[in-house]
This record gives sequence, structure tokens and C-alpha cells, in this order.
Amino acid sequence: MDSQVTLIDIPIVEAASPGRTVLEFCADDVHNTVVRIRGERGRLYTVESTKDISATKVYRTNSGFEPEVVALITRNNVLPDQVAFSGGQAIRIGKFLKSSALSNFPATMEVDGRKYIWKRNIVDPLTVCMFSTDSISKPLAWFCKSQRRLLNDQMSTTPAYLEIDNEVIGARDLVFVACIILEHRLRMLAKTSGIVR
Repeated sequence: MDSQVTLIDIPIVEAASPGRTVLEFCADDVHNTVVRIRGERGRLYTVESTKDISATKVYRTNSGFEPEVVALITRNNVLPDQVAFSGGQAIRIGKFLKSSALSNFPATMEVDGRKYIWKRNIVDPLTVCMFSTDSISKPLAWFCKSQRRLLNDQMSTTPAYLEIDNEVIGARDLVFVACIILEHRLRMLAKTSGIVR
């Protein structure tokens, strides 16, 4: 369980499996995108960031209502990064997503008394998966960046997506915000390591 990575072969998902919801990103940039439930028209989340990505707002869009701020993520150069949920007090991201001082992964979070752990995927180290600490054999959520592939003799792009097991759908906002934070960490890791994203 101390491993930073885990071996999960995550297939390209065309449609949600029974018991799962697929959140599809309209842009591969998780800092500025619209997210929809795959197969539905309306937007579920909007993510907007400042140009320097020092602040990111995550909005939930409920049909017919004004968008509601789910989280405000602030990234700092000197002080610890923070997150504020639904207009609440800002807390250190390290309190929401706990990880060691030496590595961003694995990262643990607690929701309603249950602990979850986010790990990088060994098949694609720039992909993150979330497991219950009770059972790390089955991912409850995972993020996959967009992928280009050959389909019927034509190049096709599968948009980035976050697939969430319905077992944790009640915590969807927290899972989504954690994914946005961790995907940012992966992009920064890729940038400093010279890995092409």
C-alpha cells in the first residue's frame, strides 16, 4: 500500500460501464474546461483558471440554475496551496489530500469516515486512480488524458475523462476536485521530468 504506483490496465472507455459514470472533459486542459456526463448534453462542471494558474474555480452547473462554486483552488509560490469548498474556509491542500513530504503520491483523502487513496498508474504513470483503502484491487475512480488512436482507418481522439464508480458518486464533487488537483501535480511532474504529456 506504500507504493506510489499501481498496475491497472485502463481501457479506452466509449460508454460508461454499469454502475459507473464517465465525466468527459471538452478540453484536455483541466485548468480551463467544461465537463459533461458522457452521453448527455448539459455541462456538469466548468473549470476556470487564471492565466498563471494561481487560482482555479470549479463550478457545478445544475440545469436551470446559476452555476455554483464547488471549490476554489489557490496555488502559492511560498505558502502551501489551499482549497476552499463551497464558499467555506480555505484549508491547506495537504489536509484534504495527504501525502508524504517527499512525494505527491500516493495521496489519501477522507470522505464521510472512509479513506481513499490516489495512486499513479504504472501502465501510464501520468494517469491517476482512486481506491478505497479497504480494497485496493478495484479502482473507484480514474482519470485518463485524451488519447489519439486509429479507428476504422482514421485517426480519432478520445477526450480526457474521469470515470467514477457509483459507490462513491455521492462524493463526486470531492473526487472531481481531487482529480483536478492531482492532474495539475502530474502535469508539473511531467514538466520538470521532461515527460511529454
